[in-house]
Amino acid sequence: MVIRPGLPVLDRLRDSGLPRHNVALNLAVGRRGMGASLNANWNGPARVRSDAAAGATEFRYPSWAQFNLGLFVEPERWRGISRARNWASNLRISLDVQNILNGYQEVTVLGATRRRGLTRDEIDPLGRTIRLNIRKQF
Repeated sequence: MVIRPGLPVLDRLRDSGLPRHNVALNLAVGRRGMGASLNANWNGPARVRSDAAAGATEFRYPSWAQFNLGLFVEPERWRGISRARNWASNLRISLDVQNILNGYQEVTVLGATRRRGLTRDEIDPLGRTIRLNIRKQF
């Protein structure tokens, strides 16, 4: 791809920064009033190479995986809870954990050196997040 005359050619088929392989897993289980879901994503290694006039630069992205977990309960739907309006009526409690293993996509420049702007906090400032939601309709 030629963006503009005078700029280097961008080869999107090789060295594009996109991994050749990606695997996604989604698993959900549930019963009356409770459930869980697990999803995982794995990306193969990738790299970006530029042949700029100032010098060639190569960014390498090693393979990495991320796992997420979600749980929920709706006590009103459990057996043994009366159908009359009570504390459990229209109540839903959910817990979501994103990035369970606290991993992130690393970036190295020309092999072993790190470059400013590509540290962990700048790539993924949140890291692992845990969210508790309580929903009650009155």
